[in-house]
Amino acid sequence: GLRYNLKGCKLRRFDTDSARTCLRNRHVLFIGDSVTRFQYTAFAHLILLGYPEPTGNKGFCIAKGGWGEFFWRTFFLESSKLLQGRELCDCYRPNKLSGAAAKQGTSENRHFSMAEYNLTVSYLPLLNPNWGMKGFWPGQCRNASAKGMSGCSDANMTKKALMDAAHVLTEHEFDVTLPSLPFEWSGSVGSVIRRVVSHMDVDTLIFNSGLWGDLTNEKAVKDWFEAGNEVVCPFHPPAGRCLWKRTTMQVVCSNGGVKCPMDKQVPKYTADALPLKVGKKTNWGVYDAATPTAQLSQKDMVDSKHFKPYVSNELNNLLLNVICPAK
Repeated sequence: GLRYNLKGCKLRRFDTDSARTCLRNRHVLFIGDSVTRFQYTAFAHLILLGYPEPTGNKGFCIAKGGWGEFFWRTFFLESSKLLQGRELCDCYRPNKLSGAAAKQGTSENRHFSMAEYNLTVSYLPLLNPNWGMKGFWPGQCRNASAKGMSGCSDANMTKKALMDAAHVLTEHEFDVTLPSLPFEWSGSVGSVIRRVVSHMDVDTLIFNSGLWGDLTNEKAVKDWFEAGNEVVCPFHPPAGRCLWKRTTMQVVCSNGGVKCPMDKQVPKYTADALPLKVGKKTNWGVYDAATPTAQLSQKDMVDSKHFKPYVSNELNNLLLNVICPAK
């Protein structure tokens, strides 16, 4: 499989023990689309069990895309089971997905933790920047209004509450409970960071808005970055930091079609010009996931947007080099 090193600079090779040591007492939050989701699942796997099997051909592949009739049910249940009850997976997605269903009914807020290290890694999806973000309160506060409970609010989204609520996602939750629950928090990206993430004791934020093309709304991007600065960076010096994850490559059909043979597929890159500009002004760091993936081709991918596990493994080792500097 692929091993990535910066030219003229040998990266440290992290393993489970060194990753846990670096992340002790920390909370790392990924915000992004499905590419970031698969990186999160590989990151949690590394911390708990080691790097995922690189090819994705043995056992359940947590980084493999798929669009079969029951794909989402299988993916959520099996990926939750793989993390052995150490993750809260508020995960539901209709199998036959339309744009409206994705906007209205999809939930995939995931929080992996190891209490013995006081470490947490979370993923909050941003499946489309225009849809905002939404989710549920953890533990006993889930569905509080229907239970007639008072005293539950966004302030219940604490790191400890997320740890305490971890369990393997059940079939009943996916089939019955989660599809019927009203969302307990929702809003624009900036408002969710300020209202919800502010209670999660996050010290490291890795953010990417996804493969939706280059961003053009400077007011919105500035609001995201300022929210990150308000919530993450000031309260955790010197570890607290916000990082823009540069957008990874994807492949598209040279004729503009949706599907085409491999020899008609060409790489597509996102410049990230606006977030890099705003990030420079707001003192965000850059986690460059674009340069390593720019070298790749279709053989390194499971579909037009998502990578084989060895790519996520290398991106995570690179990330650990960024957020765990050598002493």
